[in-house]
Amino acid sequence: MCSYNKINGIPACANQKLLTSIAREEMGFTGYFISDQGAVENIISAHKYFNNSVDTAAGCLNAGLNLELSNSIDNNVFTYLGDALNAGKIDKSTLYERAKPLFYTRMRLGEFDPAEMDPYSKLDLSVVQSEEHRSISLDAALRSFVLLRNDGVLPLKTLDLNVALVGPMADNPSQQFGDYSADMESEFTTTPLSSLKSVFSQVTHESGCVDNKCAFYYRGRVKKAVESADLAVVFLGTGNDVESEGNDRANMELPGFQAQLLYDVVEFTQGSVVLFLFNAGPVNITFAKYHPRISAIVECFFPAQATGDAVKALLSNSPIAGSNPGGRLPFTWPASLNDVPPITNYSMVNRTYRYFEGVPLYPFGYGLSFSAFAYNGITLNQSIHVGDNLTVSVTVKNLGPYDGDEVTQAYPQWLNASVLTPHLQLVGFERNSLRVGEQRQVQFTVTSSQMAVYVEDKGFIVEPGPMRIYVGGQQPNQETHIDSNVLHGCFTIVGQSKLIGQYI
Repeated sequence: MCSYNKINGIPACANQKLLTSIAREEMGFTGYFISDQGAVENIISAHKYFNNSVDTAAGCLNAGLNLELSNSIDNNVFTYLGDALNAGKIDKSTLYERAKPLFYTRMRLGEFDPAEMDPYSKLDLSVVQSEEHRSISLDAALRSFVLLRNDGVLPLKTLDLNVALVGPMADNPSQQFGDYSADMESEFTTTPLSSLKSVFSQVTHESGCVDNKCAFYYRGRVKKAVESADLAVVFLGTGNDVESEGNDRANMELPGFQAQLLYDVVEFTQGSVVLFLFNAGPVNITFAKYHPRISAIVECFFPAQATGDAVKALLSNSPIAGSNPGGRLPFTWPASLNDVPPITNYSMVNRTYRYFEGVPLYPFGYGLSFSAFAYNGITLNQSIHVGDNLTVSVTVKNLGPYDGDEVTQAYPQWLNASVLTPHLQLVGFERNSLRVGEQRQVQFTVTSSQMAVYVEDKGFIVEPGPMRIYVGGQQPNQETHIDSNVLHGCFTIVGQSKLIGQYI
């Protein structure tokens, strides 16, 4: 999909270098390009790169665009392709080439076959929501959970508890689904409340807010719900009401009075407090990370229809695979908005774990488990020739006390490159399920292109010189870290510099 912006002064959807020279000719892309919705119209109205639909249609088609996604079905820019053809601004051979992958895709989808030959025509809710598929939904939710904090309260040792389920995400099914997700099927969707209300000896529920924006907050109700609870489980977050395309957040704070709700739960309850978060981007939870009364934090993202059952499985570390959390953060979680560069600053300084200079609240690749893991026995060649791959292996062991998943990560580091390089760069990861006491060898192949550095006006080059590689369940040398060790080894690339290509 080509985007709304210009690239080097040329709108992406009319950019021949991007769509044809780079993507098709250099990278070998054989599919089709579709515009982002309204991007082609924007070439006229916003970029003013062309001033009419005929020239815009011709410019985009000749650049390599196959299909326009328009704001208008009846009067989109590509309806003027016939006029562009008649005016000699495009030729039939180009038009046919752009249409071929579109019809090839439609043929693969069976759109031109009789219904009895089309397997997709037989799909209905009984297939979509089969027991197998609902099991996959639960597995996906559990595997995505990231345990950020745990003082030992999880997994729960008993279910004979008076539990308060508090917060706007405790029973908010529509907000469990991320932007552009499929329509919710209420019959098959579980929320924390629906899955937990019959699990504990006593359950009290209070949302505290009308919705996730939490502009109105019922403090007295929250106090009543939690003051006699053995365990207060708090469900906070954003959801599509706060965080979606075209619905950006101005800051990192929890919406409305949600932070106050959490403060009040800590103040009013004498029991343990566990926080579940439902959000796409990071939010300010510094209070939750460091306050001694908050025993555990789980980042859930948007787990969709199996949310409630996944939360239940994690709390109790049920026999369901994945109940012992093994997920890792897919982004660097900044401590405050001051650590986030302005969106108009295109420099990579302080962006992503690769170039971040500060101390994050939680680092990329971080995630706790109910189990402990240990690494030993790193092996790798001490030297390789320019252009060769590097094989590195380690052994990981589950020290217990529970069966669980470990995500092993590999990060090389350049020690003497001629240009600025990332602090670290993830080149591979592998998730393994290990029983208590089980150990397994994990092997990574670091390709020559992954060892290349980008040299302006030349491209990606593998340079001779020393490198270091770290392997473990996390990034090395992080202030916030898990207990498992990170191994490292050094190797030297020998020979003459080698150009890998302009793009890798």
